[in-house]
This record gives sequence, C-alpha cells and structure tokens, in this order.
Amino acid sequence: MTQFQEKLWRLLILLTAAVLRLWDLSRVPPGLTHDEADHGLSAWEVLQGQWSIYFSVGYGREPLYDYVTAALMALTRPSFLIGRLTAVFFSLLLLAAVYALIKRLTSPRIALLTIAGLAVGFWPLMASRQALRSITLPFFLVMAVYFWLRPTFTNTQHRSPITQHPSPNTHHLSPITHHPSPTSHLLLSALFLGLSFYTYLASRIMWLIFPGMLLFWFFTHRERFQVMWRPTLMILLLAGVISSPLWVYLQQNPGVEQRLGQLTQTLDEAQNGNLRPLATTIMEGVRLIPFRGDTAWRYNIPDRPLLAPWMALLWALGIGLVLARIFGRERPGDGPIWQANVSAEMGILALGWLLLGLGPVFITGRFLANTQAIGVMPVLYFFPAVGIDWMLDRSDNRSPFARAAVGFLFVAIAFDTVQSYFVTWGQHPEVRIQYETPLFNLLDELNRSGRGEVAISNPTPGRYHSQPVGLVTLHNPEVTLRWFDGRSALYIPAGAGESTLVFPADGSAPAPALTPLLEPSLTQTTNRLNPTDPADDVIEFVINSDLWADGALQNFSLPDQSLSFDHRITLQGVILPEQPVQPETQIDVITWWLVEQAADVDLVLFTQILGTDGLPLTQIDRLDAPANAWVSGDYVIQLHQLTLPANTAAGEYEIITGFYFPDDGVRLPLTIDGENVGQDYWRLGTVEVR
Repeated sequence: MTQFQEKLWRLLILLTAAVLRLWDLSRVPPGLTHDEADHGLSAWEVLQGQWSIYFSVGYGREPLYDYVTAALMALTRPSFLIGRLTAVFFSLLLLAAVYALIKRLTSPRIALLTIAGLAVGFWPLMASRQALRSITLPFFLVMAVYFWLRPTFTNTQHRSPITQHPSPNTHHLSPITHHPSPTSHLLLSALFLGLSFYTYLASRIMWLIFPGMLLFWFFTHRERFQVMWRPTLMILLLAGVISSPLWVYLQQNPGVEQRLGQLTQTLDEAQNGNLRPLATTIMEGVRLIPFRGDTAWRYNIPDRPLLAPWMALLWALGIGLVLARIFGRERPGDGPIWQANVSAEMGILALGWLLLGLGPVFITGRFLANTQAIGVMPVLYFFPAVGIDWMLDRSDNRSPFARAAVGFLFVAIAFDTVQSYFVTWGQHPEVRIQYETPLFNLLDELNRSGRGEVAISNPTPGRYHSQPVGLVTLHNPEVTLRWFDGRSALYIPAGAGESTLVFPADGSAPAPALTPLLEPSLTQTTNRLNPTDPADDVIEFVINSDLWADGALQNFSLPDQSLSFDHRITLQGVILPEQPVQPETQIDVITWWLVEQAADVDLVLFTQILGTDGLPLTQIDRLDAPANAWVSGDYVIQLHQLTLPANTAAGEYEIITGFYFPDDGVRLPLTIDGENVGQDYWRLGTVEVR
C-alpha cells in the first residue's frame, strides 16, 4: 500500500462515515427526546444572549456542545436538525483525530483499521446521530493526548516505506531527547484538555490518563519520565486554569448538578457497607463490550453489546496481544511469537484509556451505559485493529485473500449496522415512544398546514420536555402553541376567537371528568397523521373561548368575589364532588382559572382537604398547564383527584387551594377584589364525609 493508497482508503472511510451519519438524519431517530430538545433550547437561549458557564436544564450539563450548536443556528434557524448536525460534525472530527493519534503511536494500517470500525460500528453511528453533548468528549480528549505525545513519540515505521510492513521488533518509539516540547503543542494539549471538562461528565475521570502514564513511566521507564513530567504537569495546570470557571460555578451553586448525585448512589451504598450494588455494576461494566450492553431503547437495542460478536472476538485477541506485548519476553532470533505491532507504552495507554472510559459504567451499571461509556469510544476499535493487523502479518501482507477478508468483514459490519439501526431500532414502537414520534409528527403537520392558536396535550408539557421539542421543530409563524396534559387539565386559548385543542391518541386523551367540559366546542374531528400507524391519530376540538366560557358557567360554581393570587391568575369557578363522600374513594375537584399575567416562572397548584386540627388529611400538588407558557387572557382548568384516608371520621372538612414556587416553596399571596388579605390560600368549599 503506497502513501497515495493510504490517503485514498482514509478518504473512503471518512466518506462512508459521513454517508451513514447524514443519511435520513431528519427521520431517524424518528422524533426527538426531551434531552435533545433541551440542547436546542439552550442553544436558542445562547442566541438570545442568555450565556452561562453551566446549564441547569436537564439535571445540569456542561455547555460547550450548546455553544457550538448556537453558532450553527446563528447561520440558519432553531432546528432539531442543527443539533444533530453538530453531533455528526464532532463524530467526523473524532475519526480524523483518532487516525492521527493511532498512526503516530503505531502504524498507518492500525490507524485505518481503527477508524474503519468507528465509521461503520453500531454504537458510534448511534452516538453520532443524536443531539447529545456526550459525543464532544472523545474528540477533545484525543486531541489533548495527541498534542501531549506528539513532540516525543514518533513511530519509526513512518520513516520507512509503507509497502514493507516491518517485523514487530521495529515498532518502538523514537529515542528520548531532552529538548523541551514545543510551547505550541503544550498549549494546544492544555487547551483541548481544559475544554474537555466543558463537554460531558465523564471528562472528570478521563483526564487521569495523563498522571496515569506518568506513574507508569516512573516505575518502568525513568528516562521517559524525566522528559515527560514537566510538560505533563504544565498541561494539567493550564487545563485546570482553563476549566476553573466551571469548578468555581459548581462550587458556588452546589444544587445545580443534580445528575452527579443520582450517579453516585452505588458508591454511597458501598460507603455504608453494602458492596453488592457496586459489585453488580462492576460486572455489568466488564460485560458491556463483548456480552451485554445498555438496557434502554433510547440509545441502544436492549442488551446489545458495544461490539458485535465477530468484532468482540477480534477485540479479545487484540487485548491478548497488547498484554503479551506488555508482559512478554522476546526469544533470541527474530523476536517474540505472540506479540502485537504496538509498543508496551501504547498498550498501557490504550488499556488505561479503556478502563477509565468504563469507569462511569462500573458505578452506574448498564442502564444508559452507551452514553456513560462515551470515553471508551476512541480506543474501542483499536484492539480489534491490533488483532486484524497481527493476523495480516501472519498470513502475508500482500495476500489478496487476506485483504479481501478484511474488506468483507467491515462491509458485513456496515450491513449489520444499517439493518440494526435504521430498521430494527429506528422502527421499533418503543423507540417511537422514547423519541415522542406522535408529537414530532403532529408538529411536522402543523408546519405544513397549521394556523392560529393551538393547545397540545402531552404527558410531559413542561419547559424542559415538550416545549423545547416544539421550539426546535415548529417553524410555521402562523401557529402559536400552548401546552397542557389533557389527562388532568385543559387549556383554552382566549382572545383570538377560535382555537384548537389537540389530543394525541398515545395516552393524552382528556380525562373522563374533563370530557363534559369540552361539549361547548364547535367541532370535534379525528385525524390520522400517519396512514400506516394508528398511534399517530389525534383528536381535535375547535373551541371559541367566549362560547366555551358561556357554556362553562352552567357547570361551575362561581365565586362572588374577585379572587386572585399575586395578580397572576384569578379563580373563575369550581366543581366540587357530589356529597357526601366516603373514605378511600377518589374525590374529583375541578378549578377554573383566568390567566391575568404571563410570566416566565414555574408554579405548582396545591389542593388540600384539612382535618379538624387544620392539618392536611390529603392533598395533591400539580399544575398540568405549565405557568411558564401561560398567555394573558387564557383559561386553565385543573383536575384535582384526592383520596381521603381510611380512618377519616365522619364530618365536614374544608377544601383549600393555592399556588407556590417549586424551588423554595413560597406561596403566592391571595388578593380579594384587588386587596391583599394576608392569606396564601382560598377556601373552595367543604366536603361531607360519612
């Protein structure tokens, strides 16, 4: 293989990777998860000037991915596709970076085989087509290591023709020199390492590659240690300075990083003396690559390992070869019998990288492991590449049969990946649920033919779930969206004449207690967005807010005073349960509200039945028409379903309601006829218990 052929193969691999990553990107995955939509929301907020060193949305996350997405959005418009293109962009950069690193530390052939696996493998393809920040970490980490090792480490094979593959004995690193590393390389390594902390949580483990290699050199290669410890220390210090704004922010805002607390529960159990959960997750991490993988449909075909069976065998072979290279002894004559074409140092680096990358999975287990183990990706296919390289050496480098067998292997992997990803995974019903496909298709239909005020029922109508999906999917300026959960609430847009309430058939149909309230609607129709899938059916109610309000007067009991909470929302009416009631039976209370003031806040509506001592016998706290998306003049109807305890004594009990902020629990003050009465709840009525 000449140098021209090497470049040609590299280009072919990158083109194959690009085609697989860009093909049908707008439809597979078949919708949008709220995590992807949240990234789009953060990117859009960046464009609006809301910059942050750390985003609290989605349990907290690092910001670099969102800033890159925002830069791309600035050239176009907010769109879920921009987020996925950002992921594709970083995945292709990763292939180029891995090739450069592996080629420098081993050989061009091993580098080509490594990126070929990354190009056509199922897991790399899955990760590169999702608008998630995790895909950014491998690229920055590889670049940091590349510039760290580049000045000192040069494989001597680069100085000889590629057409003659040398024996394993010639694969060694360049002689040690005591010249300092170029400042530019140190700065670039520190820059990439520092920026890696702004990519994904696993970066807080992966940086240990640097001190880990120093420790290895200290015990085995003191001369190498003497050359490398100063530049390595400088890189770590500069990376710490670059990442320090993030650490300062997290130190000052300890509550924003909710995900970290969720991920360390296994360690907390171990500290308390219960080692069984940790032992279980460690075993799951060990089996992740060759045997059993992520259990969630969201990012995997459940239980599919990171490597297909035939590739897993080559991975095991590569691991064995690397270990033999590290611990093996050479025999006199032509070298060792069982040895890889890599140096011991490269073997230690790759194995350490592998273990650190699996570190999060050792703590969290298999659930969502395909994301947690993202640090493994740069070296995952390095070990199969070492195995293939060794077999080619033993068969005959120039054998057309051997080369054809290798080519057939990667073509077979590509076909399996296409079938598994685009068909088995992409068309599975559970994936449609995870990626909110019915909602996605509804928004797509509104893009084509929607108009006016539209309120969409969805099980997750909040600011960090359905709302971001709408933001990055809907681009029709003639449509204005509202959000609610029709299983326990209604939202009636007002002030615009007729509006449309849409209930997808995927479990968001109106609750039976609320269905009679929709009778004043003008029309009711059922539409099928996808002719082949009844799950995409939607029920639409066209409602005139004025006519609806007139009809609702017949159902609700109306207050004789103007009752407002913090001048934000006014109580219009209430429907109390039929009297009397019995303990352990469900009690339905319905409240009707008029939005007076729209504000970007989150609120919770509480309803309590008080005992004779003034303490709640039972209560429910929820608001299924999120306050952050309210529009002044709209109507909100909330269903409160309460159950009295079995030991509730006969008697009459008060029902009260009010609002509070979820972050601090502070209640909104009540005003009656515009006057603050020093009260933070309102008595809706009473319930008689027999």
